[in-house]
Amino acid sequence: MSQRAIEHHTEAASHYEKAARHHKEAARHYELGDHESALYHARLADANHQLATHQSAEAGKAHLESYGDTALEPTTLETVKKEMASPRMAQSAREEIESVEAAPLVQE
Repeated sequence: MSQRAIEHHTEAASHYEKAARHHKEAARHYELGDHESALYHARLADANHQLATHQSAEAGKAHLESYGDTALEPTTLETVKKEMASPRMAQSAREEIESVEAAPLVQE
């Protein structure tokens, strides 16, 4: 994969992690009745989500620029669906979610 695509995927992951942290913080503030802080964190979560989505799209563009769509086998989509459905993949996704939830909140 191209270096640009790697960088975009890495940035997307970072923004998704920040979004998850801000969503957790927003929920905590809503629970405490601090609606101003909750709204602040909800907006930061949304902004990070938008940035992550943009970086994801840019990663796809970088991949196509480097390899074109001929790099994908016709069965790739089916293979990805099977891998995502496997218990190993589900466990990996759960571990990733848990690691993000356990990380300390960093104010932006």
